[in-house]
Amino acid sequence: MRKDAGRVGFAYVYLERIFASNLKLSKVILLLTGLLGISGCEFFYLHYSDCGYYDGPSFDRLTLRQPVLNQVYSDQLRVMLDNDSHIEGYDIWYEFSGSLPPGISYYQNDRSVNFEGTAISPGSYLFTMTVEARYFISDRFYYYFSDYCTYRTSRSYLLTVEHQ
Repeated sequence: MRKDAGRVGFAYVYLERIFASNLKLSKVILLLTGLLGISGCEFFYLHYSDCGYYDGPSFDRLTLRQPVLNQVYSDQLRVMLDNDSHIEGYDIWYEFSGSLPPGISYYQNDRSVNFEGTAISPGSYLFTMTVEARYFISDRFYYYFSDYCTYRTSRSYLLTVEHQ
C-alpha cells in the first residue's frame, strides 16, 4: 500500500491495485473523470433541460367501446404522462371537439376522461380529444434551474350506436 494512501484517498489506492498491471493510474483517472463528467451534470443539462427529451401526454387507448341503443354506456380514456424524477409537477387541460351520441356525455378528472350515459339515437359520431400538459422541470442538485415544457396531443374517436 502507498505511504500517501490516507492523503490521496481510498479510491486512488483501490484503482491503483486494479489497474496496476497494464494501465498507468493517471490515464485511468483521466478516463474516468472524462466519462463521469459527461454522464453527470452535463447529461442533465443536455437532456432534462431540453423539452425534446420528454414524450408528453398520450391516451392509453386507440378505440372506445361502442354504445348500444338505449343501453347504459360507460367508458374511460386515461392520459399517460412521462414519469421522471425531474418532473416536479404538471398542469393538464382537455379540449373536446365533434359530437357524442345524444344521451352520452363526458367529464374529466385529473388524468382521465369518462364517458357515461344512454345512447338514444343510432348513428356514427366522430369526436376528437386533445390533451395539453405542462411539466414543471426542475434540477435542485446541479444547475438549480427550472423550466416549463408544454406538450399537446390529439386523437379522434368514432362511436357508432347500433340496435342490439
